[in-house]
Amino acid sequence: MNSYLTAGFVVCATALPVFADKAACVADLEATNPVLDGALAELAPAFEEGRCVLRDLELALPGSGPEQVLHVEAISWKAEWADRAEDLIPQALGLDVRDAWLSTQVNDFEELAYQIRLVSELNSTDLLLDYTLDPETGRFDLNNLDVRETSGNRLTVSAQLGNFDFSALTARPLQADRLMQIRLDDLDLKWRNTGFFEGMAQLWLPLVYPRFGDTPELAVGNTKIWLRDQINKLPGSLVITDSRDTLAAMVDTLPHPEGAMHLRLTTENGLAPQDIAAVFLTGAPIWDRLEDVLGGVSIAADWQQPEDCGCDDTW
Repeated sequence: MNSYLTAGFVVCATALPVFADKAACVADLEATNPVLDGALAELAPAFEEGRCVLRDLELALPGSGPEQVLHVEAISWKAEWADRAEDLIPQALGLDVRDAWLSTQVNDFEELAYQIRLVSELNSTDLLLDYTLDPETGRFDLNNLDVRETSGNRLTVSAQLGNFDFSALTARPLQADRLMQIRLDDLDLKWRNTGFFEGMAQLWLPLVYPRFGDTPELAVGNTKIWLRDQINKLPGSLVITDSRDTLAAMVDTLPHPEGAMHLRLTTENGLAPQDIAAVFLTGAPIWDRLEDVLGGVSIAADWQQPEDCGCDDTW
């Protein structure tokens, strides 16, 4: 799923504005040439109901190693810009990616490449993205990010951010001081795992092994014990009633998290990385250091086991 997320955000980053007609859509694709080396230059987008549409897309993804090609049945987008020449991203964007999957090009091994393709075709991804940005106030509303795999993995996120500065995200060298000022006001996250977490073990296992144990199995088991201990230490003002037990129950399912997990974080004044970083200059225990910073922050958790989920209906 991480490859699909990467591919989805490549498309998001290169989606350009729709103005009034098909000619504008063609111009949008031409503008991606410097970024994608002309990969979209020969495509003919349609203009349907106020949106640009591409169908049957094949896009080679940048990166080292075997070449990967993103196949997409359809992409449509609609964007609003204040100043196309000046802005880095649209002030509003609605993006819809349907039936996307990756194939790996294995040169000189046609049989292996075909086998990989057969499996890849069975696990396609749909992606929806909807956001609005007010550069004057720095308000960024992620109204919806919805990533759904045919295998059952699904992630939906909505969030509100303050002091949002996209140029700080793309600046080189990295402008850490500006990034540290971005404030998270609210976050709503839902996640259903059907193999994504296990498939990402190459990323999370080095964080716990060998730090928490001499074998991967021991490290995972001891990490669960440590996480439950941290959950028990969460300040009472931070965790909504019953959510503490719910968080512990989620941890107990590791390393095979099941069901639908729902986390909601709300704040009164927002929460910025610089707020949290400052408290680590003291030597007090971690939750004592963070309690003042987390004033006005609340976390609510809900967890439905697979047989009770009904995710396709309720999401």
